[in-house]
Amino acid sequence: NGYSQLMEDERLNRYMDIIKQNCMRLIRMTNNLIDITKIDFGYFDMKYVESDIVSAVEEITMSVSGYAQNKGIQLVFDTDIEEKTIAFDYEKLERILLNLLSNAVKFTESGGYIYVNVKNGRKYISISVKDTGIGIPENMQKRVFERFVQVDKSLSRSTEGSGIGLALVKYLV
Repeated sequence: NGYSQLMEDERLNRYMDIIKQNCMRLIRMTNNLIDITKIDFGYFDMKYVESDIVSAVEEITMSVSGYAQNKGIQLVFDTDIEEKTIAFDYEKLERILLNLLSNAVKFTESGGYIYVNVKNGRKYISISVKDTGIGIPENMQKRVFERFVQVDKSLSRSTEGSGIGLALVKYLV
């Protein structure tokens, strides 16, 4: 009986969500480190499967919607096609999008927006992630995709990160 009352406590649920969120962040960082090491030693393989890229991007995007909503951020998914079957590696696509979305959530204030768009081009599918966050200074825009580079290196920075996520995104793309 005491356990069920404890689980109904709003504060406990909020703390459990924070613990879960931080565990997922650690797992993502560990996986990024492992993947960067695999890339360095040439042991990184792609596993292509024919599937619907539009539903895959939407599914991955929506998996982050609760996290964005908790920060007061609107996550908007849009596409100009309903379905498109192509060959892609779902796990790698997920890694790319989760790293981009994680950064977008980190650097977007409450009340802001994150837009994920899928567009059908002549030869390629274009997937974009845009946000209304603080942006990246022009002199850092190319460097943020280098390993361990962070725009804000101060001890008082408001977000945490390893500087690996965007380097991994660049390699995977």
